[in-house]
Amino acid sequence: MIAWWDAGSGQYVTYIVGVTPPGSQWDFSIEDGVSYYLSVTSDTTFVVNGTPLTAISVPLYPGWNAIGWWKTRSVTASVLASQITDCEIIAKWDAASGQYVTYIVGVTPPGSQWDFSINAGMGLLVKVSTSSIWTAG
Repeated sequence: MIAWWDAGSGQYVTYIVGVTPPGSQWDFSIEDGVSYYLSVTSDTTFVVNGTPLTAISVPLYPGWNAIGWWKTRSVTASVLASQITDCEIIAKWDAASGQYVTYIVGVTPPGSQWDFSINAGMGLLVKVSTSSIWTAG
């Protein structure tokens, strides 16, 4: 299955392979700069082909939003948080531990173990207090 967090409606939208009808309301387009959740039956590798992105614009809503880091250069959670309007928390899923790792703006010390690296292809949850557009270029 593949799912994404629709922050505008406050719910997950999920496409289940072999169950969800193609073209239905749950058969969604993959958008630039958005994070998706995948459930697979075994270790899987896939390659994304196409034209490299040069800039994106993702609407952010108060509360939790899912974004995808597409740049080839890595940043830390503290750096990304400083580039998102009214960012409160950045979280990543750590599949090895089965837990989220969180960076809390104004609480977590930059450079600490919770100021994690963000690499190309990584999906993140970002909590903001106001609506804005996240532009990364």
